[in-house]
Amino acid sequence: MKNKRIKIMTCVGCLVLLLIVCLFGIRLRETERTLSSDNAEKQVSITNPIRESSAEEIYAKLNIRFYIPKAASEVKYFIISGTPPVAQMDFVYKGAPCTARGCDVTVFDIAFPDISGLHYEWSYTDSCGFFSDENVIESKLLYKQKENPIGGGIGVVEWMDKNNRVYSVSCGGVPPYASFEAIDDFLMDLAGSIYGSIYVFTSGYTAKIRCGENTAVGLRNAPRIGKIFHWFKNGTDVYVSKRTTQKQERGGKKDFWYYCYYVDEIQIYEGWIFGGDLEN
Repeated sequence: MKNKRIKIMTCVGCLVLLLIVCLFGIRLRETERTLSSDNAEKQVSITNPIRESSAEEIYAKLNIRFYIPKAASEVKYFIISGTPPVAQMDFVYKGAPCTARGCDVTVFDIAFPDISGLHYEWSYTDSCGFFSDENVIESKLLYKQKENPIGGGIGVVEWMDKNNRVYSVSCGGVPPYASFEAIDDFLMDLAGSIYGSIYVFTSGYTAKIRCGENTAVGLRNAPRIGKIFHWFKNGTDVYVSKRTTQKQERGGKKDFWYYCYYVDEIQIYEGWIFGGDLEN
């Protein structure tokens, strides 16, 4: 009889304990729902620092102009609030998501701030002198290969001009070309198109070198300021793929700089040639 009483009391205790656990669980779920609801209301009330804009508003308010590269699609404009406000253009270029940014640099404490928002341990960083625009005073290129080489890499080009503006263009799907020179070329074409200093032809064409019989034309690694690394004789055929958008003066003549390819039995030469040294 005593053992039976003990068993009954044990069962009652277990039932009471189970009931307490159930009531606690219900109360906990109600509390979680309340907290989630409160957080949702708080999140909705937080002002988003980025808002959709237009090219016209960005130019009118921030004096920033983005040129749209050929083959770019899904173009959208934004303004990021802050000191200073930052202009942003998102787009897709050759199947890769890209972002261009620009702002006034006068309020920054450092001379050349990174406004790209990407802070990787870059595998490659270098200064680059690809701009023909005399307003550009400093530029650099950063690149990181993704873990999956098929996916290409992440690349950023940053530059600053004499008008107290700093720019960046980032691409999250740089094609996985065999050589870095090709990746370098891809990123610089993209940045030059955004800034309006380089125009990439839809399809290239062949032109002839034009110079005196006893002279030669220099091939440079950058327009205007680049070093000469190869010489061409008069009448040499070169393939032209792009040009600068601004004419430069040289020897009393004004013309564009053209990006040219030349292939001989040994290797490929590619670089910039002044338009006055090309026929047509």
